[in-house]
Amino acid sequence: MSDAERWSLAFYVSGFFASDEENARGGETWAASPGAFSFGTLAAISSATPKDIQHQYGDSGVATLAFLRANPQALATELPLAFTARQLRESVANYKAGKLPEARQQAISAYLEGFELVETISTRSIVTCGCASSAR
Repeated sequence: MSDAERWSLAFYVSGFFASDEENARGGETWAASPGAFSFGTLAAISSATPKDIQHQYGDSGVATLAFLRANPQALATELPLAFTARQLRESVANYKAGKLPEARQQAISAYLEGFELVETISTRSIVTCGCASSAR
């Protein structure tokens, strides 16, 4: 299994802790107040546990986490590939300016918060439609 397939599977399985109703409530909560939660990034929803979120935000936080794991595209304020391209341009500019730590961080961010989102959604679509064997 490739890295992309593993990440897609991880996101898919991580959404099983919540019911469809809880997921829908989380979507409503996210739409009403996306800035109310500190876990509004791809990295944060990947590492957050429902128990920790329950402790910090209660039931609405857990429902929102479930929604975001099932719909990571909701985190995007700009199209993921546009974000990736912008971050990579800035990374190259920082590299050329000798700002290596900033360049590295932006390159990592371009992948984790931009390209990987598209990669995960694409792989999930292939897995859920039953096309996984024909995609290889």
